[in-house]
Amino acid sequence: MMNNDVTAAICTKNAEANLEMCLNNLHGLELNRIIAVDAESIDKTPQILKNHKIEIFKDNFKTLGGARSIAVNNTKTKYILFLGPDNLINKENLQSLKSEMSKNNWIGIAPLQKVFEPKGYLLKCLNIYKSAKITSGIKNVIGTPQLYLSEILKKNNYNPKMHYSDDTELGDRLKKLNLKIGVGNVDSYEIGEDKIKDIYKRWILYGKSDRDFHNLKKHNWNIWLKIKSLLSPFKKDFVNIIFSSNLNLAKKIFILPFLFLIIFSRYMGWIKS
Repeated sequence: MMNNDVTAAICTKNAEANLEMCLNNLHGLELNRIIAVDAESIDKTPQILKNHKIEIFKDNFKTLGGARSIAVNNTKTKYILFLGPDNLINKENLQSLKSEMSKNNWIGIAPLQKVFEPKGYLLKCLNIYKSAKITSGIKNVIGTPQLYLSEILKKNNYNPKMHYSDDTELGDRLKKLNLKIGVGNVDSYEIGEDKIKDIYKRWILYGKSDRDFHNLKKHNWNIWLKIKSLLSPFKKDFVNIIFSSNLNLAKKIFILPFLFLIIFSRYMGWIKS
């Protein structure tokens, strides 16, 4: 088996929409094991997981950080691959991620991301956004899908108190330990949302993640760091995209309404939390 040193872990909650496609993809990766940590889904998610003979663990923490910590504690292979139920990657690219991680002496790596079949304005914008935001190289934070050395995560596990910003909090701790993570040079795909309400809900969660991390760190920050944290969503999802060298002027103009939508949604998430 090409990837028999990898355990794939999916954290699920009412994820029936794309789960079947994700699991079919995972079965083709020649993995050692696939596990799911489910947060009491009330749709068809549990049944789909059972139909695919996926081992299911209960998310007792009700947080993403907690769910991922459960997956880490139940992994015995050299690597753990975290995916969302809307992520796809092929086995050759997964193998390449392992090689690139070893070559760079990183302990964690994420692939580049593209939208699977980007049809319609929102999906095209999401694809453009990802090409500007997710670039190869060493990073402070990597998102899903992500591949980590299990041994390192067992010693530096996800914080179960983090509802959403588990990746940011983990990256912050790894950086202080001089442990390097980054984005590789191979592609993965996301089954993107094609409705405004779905984009809104997604960036609401990102806003809650921003607030989550802000609340965790604010007691140790001076006023400048607090202001910097407040401006971070605007910097990440507008300034960095508009000034990205990966996008030409036409794409930047094309994506403007989309950027206004996600910035509004992200700050609404911060306010609501």
